[in-house]
Amino acid sequence: MTYYPLRKMYEDEFNTIRAVQETHFKNIDWNAIYDAIFFQRPLKPQERGRCQYMNDKERTFKAMPCAQRLRILQDIRNLKYQNEEGKTLPLSEENEKALFELLDSKEKVTFDAFRKTLGLNKACVFNLEKNRDSLLGNKTAVSLRNKNRFGILWDNLSIEEQDAIVEKMITADEDNEIYELLEKYNLTDEQKESIVKLQFASGTTMLCKEVSEQLVHKMDSLGCDYTTAVQALGYKYADQSVEKYDELPYYGKVLVGSTMGIDPTKPENKPELKYGKISNPTVHVALNQTRVVVNALIKQYGKPAQIAIELSRDLKASREAKAAIQKRQNDNKKRNEILNKNITDAYKIAYPNRTDRLKFKLWEELGAEGLPRKCLYCGKTISGAELFSKNKSIEIEHILPFSRTLLDAESNLTVAHASCNAFKKERSPYEAFGSNPKGYNWQEILERANQLKNPAKRGRFAVDAMENFEKDSGFIARQLTDNAYLSKMALRYLKSVCDDIWSVNGGMTKLLRDKWEIDSVLKRKIGDDEIAHFGLKSEMIGEYKKNRYDHRHHALDASVIALIDRSLVKEISTLNARSQSHRIEAPQMPVPRMELQEKVKNIVVSFKPDHGAEGKLSKETLLGKIKREELVGISKIEAEDIPLIKSDKVRADFESALAENNEIKQVIKQLKDVYPQVKVYKEYFVARTPLSSIKENNIEDIIDSKIRGKLQEFIAVHKGQKFESVLEDFSIKTGIKKVRCLNRVQIPIVIKGDVPRYLAPEDYFAAIIWQIPPKKDGSKPTYEAQYIRRTEVGKDNKPKADAIKAPHPAAKKLGILHKNDYLEFSDNGNWYKCRVAGYSATQNKLDIRPVYAVNDCADWIISTNEYQLEPCWKLQKTQNWVSVNVLFGEKQARFITVNPIGRVFRK
Repeated sequence: MTYYPLRKMYEDEFNTIRAVQETHFKNIDWNAIYDAIFFQRPLKPQERGRCQYMNDKERTFKAMPCAQRLRILQDIRNLKYQNEEGKTLPLSEENEKALFELLDSKEKVTFDAFRKTLGLNKACVFNLEKNRDSLLGNKTAVSLRNKNRFGILWDNLSIEEQDAIVEKMITADEDNEIYELLEKYNLTDEQKESIVKLQFASGTTMLCKEVSEQLVHKMDSLGCDYTTAVQALGYKYADQSVEKYDELPYYGKVLVGSTMGIDPTKPENKPELKYGKISNPTVHVALNQTRVVVNALIKQYGKPAQIAIELSRDLKASREAKAAIQKRQNDNKKRNEILNKNITDAYKIAYPNRTDRLKFKLWEELGAEGLPRKCLYCGKTISGAELFSKNKSIEIEHILPFSRTLLDAESNLTVAHASCNAFKKERSPYEAFGSNPKGYNWQEILERANQLKNPAKRGRFAVDAMENFEKDSGFIARQLTDNAYLSKMALRYLKSVCDDIWSVNGGMTKLLRDKWEIDSVLKRKIGDDEIAHFGLKSEMIGEYKKNRYDHRHHALDASVIALIDRSLVKEISTLNARSQSHRIEAPQMPVPRMELQEKVKNIVVSFKPDHGAEGKLSKETLLGKIKREELVGISKIEAEDIPLIKSDKVRADFESALAENNEIKQVIKQLKDVYPQVKVYKEYFVARTPLSSIKENNIEDIIDSKIRGKLQEFIAVHKGQKFESVLEDFSIKTGIKKVRCLNRVQIPIVIKGDVPRYLAPEDYFAAIIWQIPPKKDGSKPTYEAQYIRRTEVGKDNKPKADAIKAPHPAAKKLGILHKNDYLEFSDNGNWYKCRVAGYSATQNKLDIRPVYAVNDCADWIISTNEYQLEPCWKLQKTQNWVSVNVLFGEKQARFITVNPIGRVFRK
């Protein structure tokens, strides 16, 4: 058995050494040494939240045997399957037992394995298969059942005893606690060591251990589903009613039972401490911002009569779900590129659009490459040429009728002959063809449908497909309901200020965005300019897309959400029930399009202010300091350049002139005819920069002239290619991964010592704007910024008094600018708003951007409808630097603030 040294062993060793050595080294502070070695801040115990049914109990871990078995039992009791005849059947008791044993013995089980275990035909579809390709098994049991751990002993333990072991494995502070627990079991030292080394995740369920164990026993004894077991145990869901308020309070006060870290003794002005907070930081911020926005609306317009919300997919998804979404998007992107090439090569369609790609994909589903692809309904072959023929004999068809489901997902679509689609009308496949009408055979339709790879699509051909789809909720309620946990939380929170509230289904908003062509309000039609600028793929060409380069696309989403209500959903259903066009119909937008365009044009985007001084103080890489010989015109010589003049004689002449005149301007005037140009060793700070991060307009910043020249030659040879790809190819060819570049933007932090060191600030905390009085009557004042580092900020998040240094005795402080603060400036007689995106301390410049732009000016200008642009902005890629002197002088910039609902306040 391998032993690991525990903390106590190290402490005992130190105390033994101290006992012997202390008499010889009396002047040593042994307590200080002990604290330096062993001081450890106690880890804050992580709250697990409260059980849904027993509020005085903590939630249990997902890895607990009771939680694993409860999940498996829930899945099995919810499982049904559709046989090859299209009938939906429940599992028999023997089937449930076989599947339980299978899941209990594996970490994950595919539905193909289920079919094999139950001896079902491959055409059979399980209801849970529509959303996933496998079910999770009992990972905990599989791990501990291993012969190197508990072996067969594990299955002889009660679920309560298994839970006690796993709970200790997750919560124990020291390994010896687990070893002590294992002493009562007949295990070898090797088995104990293997168990102690095993780690389980600490994620939690919604239930405590006690309730989970009770539910497992009840579901086992009664053979019932989860809901029946809950009712049999006498549990009821927590009360979902909320107290009413005139405006939204802190969310923890409303969402009782959903927060952690509650301390009722804390004062009301510290609500996060008093009422706790939701552990997910994204959700916490989202709900807090909801409060800020809604309360601003209430203050301006009064309490709302109705609220409609749709939650961002990112907020609803777990980290794993977000990763899966990203992977799916990447896969779809690659797939679209292949589809475009295939369609273009075979059918000479230059720029296939989304509908073309969808048609082609649905057609490919109908049969393997080289085999006839037949219409699912009539069985006649559909050729590729026919698919894109001008007579439109082939249509994209909703398997379950759109008017009854409003389901426009790919899992509900196929391609079929227009005549079959016309005959089918607003009926399910079984309703239309189950009676074998002339020209159609239901059994043959089922056989063709059973060849489809998508289980969800096969399920649409079930005899009771429509009944299964509709049984959970009413038609309209289904469109105005989002069952995601966070949506429910937001809904409950908002009910504290409004009773009439619903959460809109994301599919409905997408449908209406497309039908009302909402994206064209903000997005420019994609053409050659956009293709050249963005390097767009062919699948993006010819279509309007959501303009993600302009913040106002969120407002367009909100406008669609606000227009969706019960009557609109009903109207969509009615329109499509009587439509003869076989296309999805939508009612006209309830507001005039011109009104929406004007509203969007006049929106002022609100940024969340963040004036906190927290942040990284400097970049990790040290800067180097170099000198470069440069020939400088005398008019550009600064006083600090004089000691760096190369020639001793010239330097002496300048130093003498400066001592005589005291002003550099007088020195220049005196010596301009003698020394029109001067060789100076200019000092620069440089940093090693990854080649991949170099921008096209920063190549001159590369210090090594040979590398710079080679790169410029390489770029010239590969002109027309994407700059990032050229850099990557150059790096591969030359082996150069990093280059030394000038640090032009920020003034370094100097760490004094025998060998001075220099660090680049990560960023600056703020810029103080000063107005410097004119030097003579009739001239204008000048403007200069003083850039405050985070080290110069006090605990009150304000610059320390000794850090504020006026550039002139009579300078007037105009204000302080943080990143994302607003300014308003004049250009050609018009006033425009901007946000501060960054600072250039070395050049006295600010990086200002349009309040609408998500990235830089160029991305925004080239992607946005001209009607929604502002003429003052230039097609500037990356930073948009403007001199502080120009901005506050020529452009008369002034400070403004914008509240959370976009109202502007001028100081």
